[in-house]
Amino acid sequence: MLLFFMSSRLLLAASDPGVRTESIQKGQDSPAQVQGLNLSPVSSLENRSSTFHPNDALNAVVLIQLGSSYCAGVIVSQHGLIATAYHCIAGGGQPRLRHRNGDVRSGEIVSADIDRDLAIISVPDWSGRMHLPLFDGLPNQGETVYAIGHPYAALSDRYRYAGLFQWSISRGVVSARNTDWIQSDASVNPGSSGGPLIDNKGHVVGIASRQFSGGDLALFGSSSHVSALLDKPSPLSTV
Repeated sequence: MLLFFMSSRLLLAASDPGVRTESIQKGQDSPAQVQGLNLSPVSSLENRSSTFHPNDALNAVVLIQLGSSYCAGVIVSQHGLIATAYHCIAGGGQPRLRHRNGDVRSGEIVSADIDRDLAIISVPDWSGRMHLPLFDGLPNQGETVYAIGHPYAALSDRYRYAGLFQWSISRGVVSARNTDWIQSDASVNPGSSGGPLIDNKGHVVGIASRQFSGGDLALFGSSSHVSALLDKPSPLSTV
């Protein structure tokens, strides 16, 4: 059984994520059309220390809320483009995104790869904010990776749990991978969907998609397909 993790409820699926009927509305600009900019997914880490720590990536991770559900996303472009999981926004409506500094903005869904459970959200007001580069290729099996998200995000609003759950880091290794998915034992829970899986240099290697019940086995959409959405946006479809 596959568990799609959105905090406040679990979306259960017995088959591949491509078998989903949810879709999003047409008529929105693709990333390549936003402000007429050339949106290369690759950026530099010149503003960070040469010795990377996963804590350095937290300011590029955002909290996404759609209705009563919470997910994560990661800023992957200097032009305010956020990568997340498609199932986080598949319910329709306009997502609200919160930066770690507390700034809250409405996002525009501009592109999606439904089969690979990936989506791009645009927040132009966040142009110039810290973002993480996308890894070009596949990580090595056994490589240390870190998953960042907001497991059980709503609990952080309770007084005793302030400062916990949101912007949470877990560590694991790359267990296996193919061209579409990265398998890892890095812990993900409801609210972690859409968050980045990063390597020890701060590159995004995957986007959290789902976890199999009964064990520490999570799947992350490959960063190469996020790059493809930025370079050649996928048209949005409607039911």
